[in-house]
Amino acid sequence: MRARRWLALALALCLWASAHSALAEVATAQRLPAAARIAPVKTESMGGEAEAAPFEDDDAPVVSAPVEAVPLELEAALPVPEAQLGRGDQALTSGQEAIMAPDAAAAPMPKGGKASAVALNADSVTLGAGETFKLKVTSDTGGAKVSFSSAGERVAAVSSTGRITGKKKGSTVVTATLPDGRYAVCKVTVKAAPIALSLNAADIRLGYDARRGVGSEYKLKAQLPEGSASSIRYSGYDPAVVTVSDGGKIVAVGRGTTTVTASTFNGLRARAKVSVLDAPKQVTLSRAELSLFPGETCKLRASLPDGSAGSVSFASSDPSVVTVSAGSGRVTAVSRGSAVITATTFNGRVAACAVEVGYPPAKIALAKKKLTLGVGETFTLNAKPLRKNGKPAGGLVHFASGGAAASVRRGVVTGVKPGKATITVSTANGVKASCKVTVKAAPEYVTLTVASPKLTVGEKTKLTARLSSGSASALTWSGYDPDVIEVSAQGQVRAVGPGQTRVTVTTYNGMRAICTVRVYAKNRRQTEIIAHRGGAGDWQENSLEAFAHAAATGADDVELDVRTTGDDVQVVHHDATFVVRGKRYTIENLSLAEIQALDPDICSLDEALQVISASGLGLVLEMKNSADPEACVRSVARYGMERRVYYIAFDEAKLKAIRALRPNAKLGVLFTRTPANLEQTLAALKPEFISQQDSYLTRDNLIRWQSRGLLVGVWTVNDASQMCELLDMGVDYLTSDDPRLAAELADR
Repeated sequence: MRARRWLALALALCLWASAHSALAEVATAQRLPAAARIAPVKTESMGGEAEAAPFEDDDAPVVSAPVEAVPLELEAALPVPEAQLGRGDQALTSGQEAIMAPDAAAAPMPKGGKASAVALNADSVTLGAGETFKLKVTSDTGGAKVSFSSAGERVAAVSSTGRITGKKKGSTVVTATLPDGRYAVCKVTVKAAPIALSLNAADIRLGYDARRGVGSEYKLKAQLPEGSASSIRYSGYDPAVVTVSDGGKIVAVGRGTTTVTASTFNGLRARAKVSVLDAPKQVTLSRAELSLFPGETCKLRASLPDGSAGSVSFASSDPSVVTVSAGSGRVTAVSRGSAVITATTFNGRVAACAVEVGYPPAKIALAKKKLTLGVGETFTLNAKPLRKNGKPAGGLVHFASGGAAASVRRGVVTGVKPGKATITVSTANGVKASCKVTVKAAPEYVTLTVASPKLTVGEKTKLTARLSSGSASALTWSGYDPDVIEVSAQGQVRAVGPGQTRVTVTTYNGMRAICTVRVYAKNRRQTEIIAHRGGAGDWQENSLEAFAHAAATGADDVELDVRTTGDDVQVVHHDATFVVRGKRYTIENLSLAEIQALDPDICSLDEALQVISASGLGLVLEMKNSADPEACVRSVARYGMERRVYYIAFDEAKLKAIRALRPNAKLGVLFTRTPANLEQTLAALKPEFISQQDSYLTRDNLIRWQSRGLLVGVWTVNDASQMCELLDMGVDYLTSDDPRLAAELADR
């Protein structure tokens, strides 16, 4: 009896094994029905690249390269219905299918079972070795107990309550079965446990608009080494500053700073600092307008004010003309026409770029094909795309430098070191043009000469600037009176109206030189006559009577001498002393009242200026040793003669004091013989004119000084023949005790 029972039991076991084997072969060889196919769900934890958020910029920095998901292949695809995952849920990357591990058995198909009649909380999961996942039945089971089984326990084990534990790399299937035969399957992929964790950003800036209660967003991506997997948890952040979803989406909810910590199941951590700033009050674009041709692309960049942050999205007014990537600002021209690209911040601030899509270019017109620069000098190389017929074409131009002598960025060429380079300009469709660049040393100095410093209205002359040997620079002309002359970029001068003006030439590195140009009315004498001491040949020198009669002589200017009295008054007198009734007195030892009590013809500077200012004549004010430059400047200003005065002196210190007090004052240097240090004096004072004693002035010096823009005068000339000789030489000023005679000869 006992033997028969053992025999029946053995026979039953054999029949069960045979049936089980047949079912396994069928499950391996045939795919399950389409209704049970697994729909892949994107997740953060697969070790592959997470789905990009639409508000991200293509140029956003990535801390580490995204981990590529390893393709999974199944000998038999096991489809199941799609499921949504919550925090910690796992899924395959879209388009991937699990592969059965070599040692994994096929999912047992319960006898009389109905596929897809049971819903699970996940259709597929990917785990790291040692990671767990709780598989749950989400459909109504009527209270029936669910049993769980794994087709490959060595890959992934499952407990009686549905907790799956990854064991080793591979793929298998976990089946959830009800007593009535209904079942569902979950594909399980096991990868290595991660040994490192990184994030796509370490420092994130978001914006928050408190008035509207809206914050910007950022998608935080966790990245694992290739071939590993783990669910990712986000924690540690201040919920008053940001919220973080299971998938890593960060949303600003208040201003402040916090840290988001990403963690793997096996304890690895990575952190990102999040700063929430004010929402932007405006947004600007890198370009206000664009010219493209069909098929061309470019990148628009949005900028926010300092102290603000937030996401920006882009849109096109007409995608049939031009399209734009919403997150990155990448623009693509589609067809000829016009459209507007708008950039909008998360809180509604907008900037626009007008886009014109035209014909493809056939050639490029350059502002210059040859260019010479100094080291450190820049030049903007304008380039225009054109059609074959010369009309404007669409398209952006790109610049590149061939050679270390010059660099170029956005069309701005910079001299780097002496040598040669070629700047190549190209368009996206391959059209090219080039500019040859020669780079020389930066200038150490510049000198300036003028072909003719004296002009009549309507005449022209040329300014010539010379640089230190082996150097180069573009030149800038400035400082001149536009009512007197006009100066072109090339240094061509045209006389506009009567007067005198200085012209300054400046190099790119700040070297300067100055010259003076005088313009006369037509038919007016070109040598000005200066009444020496008011006209000392006919009147008491430096007297009010002489000054009052100077205009009637035909003189252009009045010259006088200034000293300081004992009570610090500026008085008009040539010598340091004066004689009254045979007795000599010193100006500096007496007050003005004492001086005038002794000699009523001696006047103060203020008294003299009152008379001269009314005459309309110019003033040549010579400061003697005791003269006070500051007091002289105050008196001249008091009588409104600042534009009609020349300050002259033998003493260079007096002129330096005037230049310090009035940088634009006109100065004149006096000397007898040509001084050895004249060049140093001219460099230090930058005077408008020089005046030499008549017997020492040579024609060569006159021409040389005038060619540098200096006005040249002589003193003191009273002989008619000598006057004629100097007038014929072309002196600018002639000082005489007999201004009437000098004026008549000048007008002959």
